[in-house]
Amino acid sequence: MGGKKKSMVIEKGSNKVLQQNNNEKRIGLESELFSFSMFKGYVCENHQENR
Repeated sequence: MGGKKKSMVIEKGSNKVLQQNNNEKRIGLESELFSFSMFKGYVCENHQENR
């Protein structure tokens, strides 16, 4: 019984770490997407000015 409880706690801990990693990845992706859309908007604006 004691061993089972211990593994549950370890699983919970690793799940927390996984969630944190996923959050960091998502934040990284979001900031990349944001800078990409900003860049795209900037390029589009310049193209319209050049026409």
